[in-house]
Amino acid sequence: MKGGNMTPAEIKEYRYLNRLSQTTLAELIGVSRQTVSNWERNLRKPNGHGTYMLNKLKETK
Repeated sequence: MKGGNMTPAEIKEYRYLNRLSQTTLAELIGVSRQTVSNWERNLRKPNGHGTYMLNKLKETK
């Protein structure tokens, strides 16, 4: 990822590499499991809060 939104594949890969379920990732960043699912299926893109939290999590791993 280059300073912008994570792609659907990057979100899914992040979860896989960190052994996180969609539910756990959703709880960590304060969104619903359905939101994470929508991001991974490219139905929606992370917004300001979602992008910020995904970036913060990625920085800490």
